[in-house]
Amino acid sequence: MFTAHNLILSALQDFVLYISGDTSALGISFGIFTGFAFMFRFISGRIIERSSVTLMLALGQVMLSVVFISYAALGAIIEIYVLRVFHGIAWALATVAIMTAVVQRSPPSRVGEGLGYYNGVNSFAMMVFPAVGSAMAMMNTHEAYDFLFTMTCAVSLVAIAVAVVIWRTNRPEQSSDAPHSGGFVSRAALRPSLSIFVLSFGFGAVLSYSPSIAAMHNVANSGLYFTWFAGSMVVGYAVGGFLSDRRGHSMMSAIGCCCMAIGLLLAAIGTEYFTYVVSACALGIGLSLANVALNALASLVVSESDQARAMATYSAGMDGGIMVGSFMIAILLNAGLELPVILMILVGFAFITVLNTPGLDRMESIYRSRDRDHALGESA
Repeated sequence: MFTAHNLILSALQDFVLYISGDTSALGISFGIFTGFAFMFRFISGRIIERSSVTLMLALGQVMLSVVFISYAALGAIIEIYVLRVFHGIAWALATVAIMTAVVQRSPPSRVGEGLGYYNGVNSFAMMVFPAVGSAMAMMNTHEAYDFLFTMTCAVSLVAIAVAVVIWRTNRPEQSSDAPHSGGFVSRAALRPSLSIFVLSFGFGAVLSYSPSIAAMHNVANSGLYFTWFAGSMVVGYAVGGFLSDRRGHSMMSAIGCCCMAIGLLLAAIGTEYFTYVVSACALGIGLSLANVALNALASLVVSESDQARAMATYSAGMDGGIMVGSFMIAILLNAGLELPVILMILVGFAFITVLNTPGLDRMESIYRSRDRDHALGESA
């Protein structure tokens, strides 16, 4: 799934520009995708709670495959905008389903480790496959893009086969009449979701303004930032999930927030390649440590029947933070602030997130106390 998604991650923006010839279409296209993915995450959580997690994963993969091959048939920017709506919906359903499957199939004492593997695979795909996809479409012709979308669909078909096998070999799953709390938002998961929401402001800045950050550091290739960033995330997820399970999710999230603050600070004040690389690595390690710890905590403080909604709430928090961060920087730039000043403001937001640590620690203590009482009751 992540291989297919990342194959067209950057090349699809090139396709939008190829079809429209208008740079403003890039922001509109990406905004439509992220906006509908954000909104549909909440609905996805409710759907998954009342059906089969793995069936919804397979359905999401089917929808993504249809979307990927459909791009090849488009010739107008308005058609791309419409398809981006369905792309966002399919992506929300598939990712909420797979996150829920990971936490439900991981022992509570190893949820962080399981989410670390999950996110690490995504980061590895982001490190490798956007460049592969861009190379496939380097000729910038309709034929080249058709080939890219066909290959992406082929990869997605493999993901469908895997998802169907998982669905067929893991039935029955949780009962559809299991008790659920009302609403689309998991209240229990709000605190860790709020932390990742605020922390993702800086992630949105990096995603949106990496060329400007590269220019500030006198680096010609802005893509190098994501290479170092994603590579550091692979390392962070490899160790972060394991450590958060054993050293505490709240403590690991605080360390991640501090690392992100350091990365944003170096991005703001640095002027050379060395600070550019260290900034990317600090951001990558910080985001991965905080994300895996907060994600694990959000899954552990709810009952199994509410985990789908908790994962929807958490992932929507991250998506929402990325959107707010991107729009906030655009507004502040138009208001006359320089990018280094804005990045310094985001450093403050990262440190503010650390202030949520005592509340997260109380949540974790309550969960661990409840878990110990449950274990003692079973042994008795």
